[in-house]
Amino acid sequence: MSDNGNNNPPEDQNSEEQQTRTEDSRLQPLNIRTVKITEQLKTAFINYAMSVIVDRALPDVRDGLKPVHRRCLYSMYINGFDSSGKTVKSAKVVGDVIGKYHPHGDTSAYDTLVRMAQDFSLRYPLVIGQGNFGNLDGDKAAAMRYTEIKMSRLTNEMVMDLGPRNDFKETVDQVPNYDGSELMPSVMPNRFPNLLVNGSSGIAVGMATNIPSHNMREVIDATLALMDNPDIGTDGLMKHIQGPDFPTGGIIYGVSGVREAYETGHGSIIIRSRTHIEGKPGEKQSIVIDEIPYNVNKKELVTRINACIREKIIEGMTDVNDYSGRKHDVRIVIELRKGEAPEIILNQLFKRTNMQISYGINMLALNDGHPEVMNLKQILGAFIKHRREVVTRRTVHDLRRSRSQAHLLEGILVVLSNIDEVIRIIRESQNKTEAKEGLMNRGWSFSLLDNLIARAADGSEICRPEDLEDPSYGIHDGLYHISDRQAENILNMPLHRLTGMAYNEVQDTYTDLVAKIRGFLAILENDAVLEDVIRKELIQIREDYGDKRRSEIQGERPEITMEDLIVPETAVITMSRTGYVKYQPLAEYREQKRGGRGKRAARVKDEDVIDNIYIVNTHDTILCFSSIGKVYPLKVYELPTSSSQSKGLPIVNLLALEENERIISILPVDKFDDERYLMLITKKGLIKKTRLSLFKNLRKNGILAIRFMEGDSLAGSAITEGKDVIGVFSSNGYAVVFNEYYGAQDGAFDEDSDAPEAEDDTAEDIPEAEDTEDSDDDVSVSAEKDISSYWNPAPDARCIRPSGRSSRGVRAIKLAPGAEVVSMVVFKQDGGMVLTVSSSGLGKLTPLSKYRLCSRNCKGVISIKLTQHNGSQAQVVGVLQVQKDDQIVLITSDGILIRTKVEQIRVCGRFSQGVKLINISDNSELIAVEKVLSEDLENDAEIRGLNVPDSENTGASGEAPEASGDTAASETSGDNPLAASEAALQDGDSVPQE
Repeated sequence: MSDNGNNNPPEDQNSEEQQTRTEDSRLQPLNIRTVKITEQLKTAFINYAMSVIVDRALPDVRDGLKPVHRRCLYSMYINGFDSSGKTVKSAKVVGDVIGKYHPHGDTSAYDTLVRMAQDFSLRYPLVIGQGNFGNLDGDKAAAMRYTEIKMSRLTNEMVMDLGPRNDFKETVDQVPNYDGSELMPSVMPNRFPNLLVNGSSGIAVGMATNIPSHNMREVIDATLALMDNPDIGTDGLMKHIQGPDFPTGGIIYGVSGVREAYETGHGSIIIRSRTHIEGKPGEKQSIVIDEIPYNVNKKELVTRINACIREKIIEGMTDVNDYSGRKHDVRIVIELRKGEAPEIILNQLFKRTNMQISYGINMLALNDGHPEVMNLKQILGAFIKHRREVVTRRTVHDLRRSRSQAHLLEGILVVLSNIDEVIRIIRESQNKTEAKEGLMNRGWSFSLLDNLIARAADGSEICRPEDLEDPSYGIHDGLYHISDRQAENILNMPLHRLTGMAYNEVQDTYTDLVAKIRGFLAILENDAVLEDVIRKELIQIREDYGDKRRSEIQGERPEITMEDLIVPETAVITMSRTGYVKYQPLAEYREQKRGGRGKRAARVKDEDVIDNIYIVNTHDTILCFSSIGKVYPLKVYELPTSSSQSKGLPIVNLLALEENERIISILPVDKFDDERYLMLITKKGLIKKTRLSLFKNLRKNGILAIRFMEGDSLAGSAITEGKDVIGVFSSNGYAVVFNEYYGAQDGAFDEDSDAPEAEDDTAEDIPEAEDTEDSDDDVSVSAEKDISSYWNPAPDARCIRPSGRSSRGVRAIKLAPGAEVVSMVVFKQDGGMVLTVSSSGLGKLTPLSKYRLCSRNCKGVISIKLTQHNGSQAQVVGVLQVQKDDQIVLITSDGILIRTKVEQIRVCGRFSQGVKLINISDNSELIAVEKVLSEDLENDAEIRGLNVPDSENTGASGEAPEASGDTAASETSGDNPLAASEAALQDGDSVPQE
């Protein structure tokens, strides 16, 4: 402790603390500053993102190349690996690229070279490869030490304006490489729009580009069109560019998507494989794939098709084999089962495999160093602007070189004009410097040059170099004064240049240079001449490298719906009284002779019966009419399809029905138009017609189609043409036949309002005719009458006018107590017969002429004589108009179905009870009949490649033997009852009653 009494630390302790502070300050950085971490991360990420965008991922709109592509091609150019030379090892090029220009791994450089050599990746390859460069199966290229490459001819056009390797033309800017030891072009001076021709794809940070390739000829035509008309629009450009043109071909759908991409820079198209069918219908056929969509792996595609076969995802295929090779770039053969429809299987393949893909177009590129989504016109405009700059800079360079050469030649011509004096000065000079001064310090005559000097309009010499600023050189005061460069060139000139022959050569060369200089000046002074140069170069590229399209453009995008996956064939819909519904192909039911027992069509549960059947096409829309008068839309293929032993599914599961509502009738419709009408009739005899087009866009929850009276329901529905003959048939065997035509007032009715109600119907009753055998069953030729007038009503005829959807209709027939309407037939003027079928299984054919035309709202005439069945009076269950080539399908209440030919049914009068059509078991009855048109049978046979079934009754599983008895006269298997009946009519004989 010190004696002075203070508490100050000793001096040695202070010095130690000061030393410690000094050492700590040395350890700390001198430029420390405080920043927010969020701002620092933001700045660093933006810098990284821009580096990726500009230096890696996105192409330049001017040359269509990414930096790595540009550096690889420049390395090949600068080393002389052009198309005229030999191929060199890929490893040699890769080493030069990553050593001088691209400081990244060798994989990125080699993958770039490989892609530029693949003719299935680039529409116009930029590299010629020798060796294994991969394939469509996704196999990789061989190692770079095994493959060899060189530039393609097209790449020569890309780098041509760079100039000779030892004389860079300065057509584009040069930038230093990563270490500053080399210079490389910032962009290639392309002579064609490579961005559109070869396309590009890449993923940057927060953005991506996907530009499809196009046809060279089309792109250049569009470029020329834009140069000719700068105001041209997208539609005008698309007259030249149809759409993308991919290296692997294929079929492109979606013209609107292409136009959207060309207009906005964004769009989407569908690429579908090109296929063809081999084999004849009816035999085993094959689907052959000739081209696949762009960027689809062929091996994976074959594997996927195999999986669809193995896992039964797509039915009908048996095997798939890949026969691709040197003879066929792509040939994939898919074997089909016999009788399968190739078009349907193709649609399923398009939907479930990469035989069809969606290709998104995003035309993002670097424009002036910034990423920009550009449309077609902007991309072509950027290329044209680039070419103007390149050609201008090239012309300036060529002008400068030509003037320099002409300037030296002027000096030689001056020497030749004064050769003796020049030799004297050189001989007397002590050294080269003295000789040069002797040549430059005086003026010379220029007799050999005088007539060759070219001058501009202002009198200046056009061959004078721009960098020769000293006016003392050249021609002035009537003499030519030699410049330093000219004197140096003269002193270095070999003596043989002084010969007479050399003079002619110099003179010719100078004259050519003068012509070139004039041309260069014209290009620089006149924009029209500049564009003409660009245009000629484009046309030359088009002629040298243009080819045909590989991808085909076909309309709008094909939306593959469920309908495209279903075979269009005739089918049978069965519906039970409790609402169970299903459909089966008609081909499952073999034809039998009439009187057979048929085959089970559906199994019904206890206390249920089959209520109706319908013959439809699987592509039809069916209108489902409910018990409350609503109509619901449904596609046939949306119904359940199952075996004959199945009862189907409740239709309430397929439709949005209300409580206690049930479907009571179905009507197949192939198309909805204004010229046709929907005709509805109720069981109480009310009939109405409404334009079919009002039901075109039905809601899933249905709309009102008819308003029923209390206790009434729908009995039938049909499609009419507006002037058809309508037949209404009651259960007790009566019929009314009338024409629906409404005369001059047809169409004047407001279809959105209700038609007059049936109770107000004032149609005049027609007195009933006495139905006697003499008046009706005399079917001799003399009794036949012309019925063509049935379809040609008087102009003032009034029968059924169009009404709104919610109306009830007007009365069609007066019914006896206990009777109801069972059928409504729209008769066509084609000479068909009227087929009437009763619940006892009896039926007959009757000429339509036996039914006289009357007005609606009358009792009608007898149509069939009904008999007892199962202890009660039989009833009419169905009436059809049929042709002799048609077939009919009948079904019983216990689900037994028979299909038979119309020509096996006899022609009888209206009072006849008919012949047996089906052998019905006890406690069963016939409940419905439908016809199968002959053209439907032919269409089914054509689709499946099968023969139309003949009339031979071949046994089948589930079919019972035919009944031996019949109420008609005995027949042999070779009899044709219809033909016999027609022959009897021609002979004047009456047809016997049965």
